[in-house]
Amino acid sequence: MKSIRFLSLVWRHTRGTILLVVIFLLPIVSLLAAQEGTGTQETESQRIYRRAYEAAMADSVISPDELQMLKSLQQALGLHEDIIDEALGEALRPLPPGPEQSGRWTLVAQNMGWGAGLYGGGIPYVLDVEDFKWYVGGVMLSLGTSFYLTWKYTSNMDLPEARSHFQRYGGVVGLQYGRALNSLLGYWDNDDLDRGEVAVLMGAVPVGVYLGDRLYRRWRPSTGMAYALSLYGQLGASVLHTFHQQIAPEPEEDELSEEPETAAHIKWRKQRLMFDIAGYPLGTFLGHKLYGRRQYTFGDAMLLIVGRATGSFYGAMVSDIFGLKIEENDMAISWIVLAGGLGGLWATDRFIKGEDYTFGQTALLTLGGIAGGAFAFGLGIITETSFDSKYYEVATIGGSLAGFFLTRRIITPRLEQAAARSLGKQPWINLSLQPALVGGEILPTLGIEARW
Repeated sequence: MKSIRFLSLVWRHTRGTILLVVIFLLPIVSLLAAQEGTGTQETESQRIYRRAYEAAMADSVISPDELQMLKSLQQALGLHEDIIDEALGEALRPLPPGPEQSGRWTLVAQNMGWGAGLYGGGIPYVLDVEDFKWYVGGVMLSLGTSFYLTWKYTSNMDLPEARSHFQRYGGVVGLQYGRALNSLLGYWDNDDLDRGEVAVLMGAVPVGVYLGDRLYRRWRPSTGMAYALSLYGQLGASVLHTFHQQIAPEPEEDELSEEPETAAHIKWRKQRLMFDIAGYPLGTFLGHKLYGRRQYTFGDAMLLIVGRATGSFYGAMVSDIFGLKIEENDMAISWIVLAGGLGGLWATDRFIKGEDYTFGQTALLTLGGIAGGAFAFGLGIITETSFDSKYYEVATIGGSLAGFFLTRRIITPRLEQAAARSLGKQPWINLSLQPALVGGEILPTLGIEARW
């Protein structure tokens, strides 16, 4: 009995090694228990397991290492599930899982990137260190330090990929706010890199990470929704950026002026940054308001990103079809490209409604669209179609859509839980070959019918 009490006391102070010590002492415990009878053996084993479990739960979290030790201890003591239930109650069966840490590696990689890209050279620069070795060595030291500090910081943190992405998104937005603050403080009114400018950027990034984490804990989005909300934030910034271009065109600068930037251009640049940083929270909160109840998977979110990029690409193709030139119609092209991105995002959201796509299925759909567009473009080259015609733009759009929808026919996405109860609302796509009169000749054309 004294040996058992001694072990429990040591466990409360060591925690990391006591289970291994207990396992090594198991033969002695079993021998002593066998001399007192079978019933006593079970009682002592249960007591050892219960005290080990209580110590592991002292911080209200069972880490993966502690969980593995408890399982090893259960096997070594020969305790069955019913015996553990009898000694500790149903609360221990099943054992509580450790924290979710699927996003740990991405957060570690993100912070290593910040350490090497911003803090490694930024800290010596702010401290006005002139020896170049500190800049090279600082980058290397920041890589190692940021890895260890992040690994230690996240050791017992519940860190799904959604939380990691929100912290990453917050850091990027924080950097943009740091740029805007530097502009307001006048650090960017000349070509010299001021130490205060670098200090502001280094301070803005962790503030953004903290606010992103706070926002995640408030909304608790899924992984797909986290990526989608960051996409809506970027889209909000693009909308306000284009809107500012429309209402306040960039002032022309005198190329013969000795000043690096005129006062009018400095004022315009500050206004543009204010519009940009206002778009991130506006787009994020508006996206959450409109789509916060959607059940996005990671594959769904990637498909939304592809849809927005494809829509923007189609907008550029449409601008070229109508003969718009960047030099003369830059604002019109910007609005068409922006409208294409918004339309592509909306159409993709309607397309995936009621279904859950995996990342692999999203990749297949994307590759199918690229292959279809390339195939149609290649037909024009083989038939020596003139590049002055609009064939290539139209063929690329039509071919990519055909490739996308044809690929959709060979994959089977999983129905969302809500859609599984209403199969009648499942989107469907039908492709068929139909005759059409083209240039006085009857040629087969591809017919597409879709509903979502």
